[in-house]
Amino acid sequence: MLPIGCQYINFSGATEGTVIQMFHVVTKDNGLSESGTVPSGQPMPYFRCHILNKFLQIIPIGYIGEFFPSGPIMNSYLNRPDLNSKSLVQLPDESGKSYRTGDLARLIPSTSKIQLLGRNDFQVKVNGQRVELEEIQAVIYQSNPSISNCAVVKVVERGRDHLIAYIQLKKTSKSVPFDEKLIHTSCQDHLPQFMVPSLFILVDQLPFNSNGKLDKAALPKPNLSSLLLPTHNDEISNDQDNEISMTNEQQLVHDLWCDILQLDVDSKIPINRSFFSLGGNSLAILCLFVQYQIKFSLDTTSSSFNISSLFRQSTIAEHTQILQQWLNHTSSQTHQPTQLWSTLNICQAEASYGQQRIFVDQTIRFSNETSVYNVPLVYRMISNSNGQQITIDRLRQAIDGIIAKHAIFRTSLDWNINTNVLVQSI
Repeated sequence: MLPIGCQYINFSGATEGTVIQMFHVVTKDNGLSESGTVPSGQPMPYFRCHILNKFLQIIPIGYIGEFFPSGPIMNSYLNRPDLNSKSLVQLPDESGKSYRTGDLARLIPSTSKIQLLGRNDFQVKVNGQRVELEEIQAVIYQSNPSISNCAVVKVVERGRDHLIAYIQLKKTSKSVPFDEKLIHTSCQDHLPQFMVPSLFILVDQLPFNSNGKLDKAALPKPNLSSLLLPTHNDEISNDQDNEISMTNEQQLVHDLWCDILQLDVDSKIPINRSFFSLGGNSLAILCLFVQYQIKFSLDTTSSSFNISSLFRQSTIAEHTQILQQWLNHTSSQTHQPTQLWSTLNICQAEASYGQQRIFVDQTIRFSNETSVYNVPLVYRMISNSNGQQITIDRLRQAIDGIIAKHAIFRTSLDWNINTNVLVQSI
C-alpha cells in the first residue's frame, strides 16, 4: 500500500527510444487491464506510437499488432547495417524513422490505452492457431517446483507443426525421477489442446548463444516417431495403449486418424495419445468429424451430435466412447441408418447478397440491356483423330447433361411481388 498523497506511475519504453516513451497513472479504478496486467498507457507528448500489421498498416482498436514508436529514437546501431535496415523503418505519415520493437501490442477498447503483450518472437502459428510460447512455459514452471528452466519451440515434421518442450531441472532435484506425465496433465488442465506440447524432453542445460538467447540449433532433435509408439509411461499407466489390444471400434478410429493425418497405414498410435499432439488441427478435426458421419452412419440432425466434444476429448479411446454414445442415440431414434447428405429438394430461396447486388445494378443502370451479364464466346470444334464427327445432337445432349447436373444453370432471379423479396428459383 502506498502512503496517502503518493501517486504510482508506470513508465515504459524501449532502450532504442533513448527516453521514456509511455506512461500510465495507476489508480484504484484503472490499475489493471482486462487480463490483469498493468497497461503501458499512453505516449509521452514528444512520442507517437503506432500498432501496425505485417504490411505496416494501422489495425483497428482491440486487435493485436506490432508496436512502432516514432519520435526521438536512436539514429542507428553502430556498425550494424543489417539491424538498421530491419529495425528502423520509414512510415508514410512520419518525417523520421520509426523503430520496429518486435513487441506485440493492442489498444484496450474501453480506455484506448496501449497494452504490451510480449515479444513477437515468442508468438508462433501452430497448425493454424496463434500460440504464445511464454504462456506454455509459465504453465510448465508451475507444474513442478524442481524445474529451473524450460523452453518451448515449434518443430515442423511432414508438413505438420509440433510443440516441443525442453526442460532443465534444478541441480538439487536431479536425483528425483522426472515425471513427464504430471507435467503433461498440468498442461492439459490449464491450456487448450492445441497448445499442449507433443513431447517433453529433459536436458542437462539449455543452450544459449553469446547474446543470451536460446540456441535452437543446439537443442537435441526430437524423435517425433515416438509419438506413434507407446511410451514407457503409457505402457505402465494403461496396457491398452498397445495397438494389439485395440477393440474393433478403436481400430476403425485409429485407421481414420492415420488417413486424416496422412500417416503410414502400418503406424501404431497409442489410444491415449492426443490427436493434436500428432499434428492435428481444427481443420483436420472437421475432416475427421465428417468421416465419422460417413463411416458410422450417424444421425447428423441430433443435438447430441456435436463436434466440440471431439476437441475436449481428443484421444482414440475418448473418440471411441463418444462415437458409441452417438450410435446409441441414433439407434434409439430409428432402426434405419440415416441417409447422409440427402437432397433437400429446395426449389426456391431468398437470393444471396451477391445476387441482390447484381439484380439492383442491372435494374438501375442497365434496365434496357437484359443481356449485359452474358459473356459471348466462340469455339471452333474439329473432329478427333478417330474420325468421330461432331453433330448438333451430340453437342445438345452434352450441354443438356451439364445443365441437368448443375442447378446453377437452371436458376433464375425473380422478384416476389407478394413479399417484396428477391428470390432465386430452380
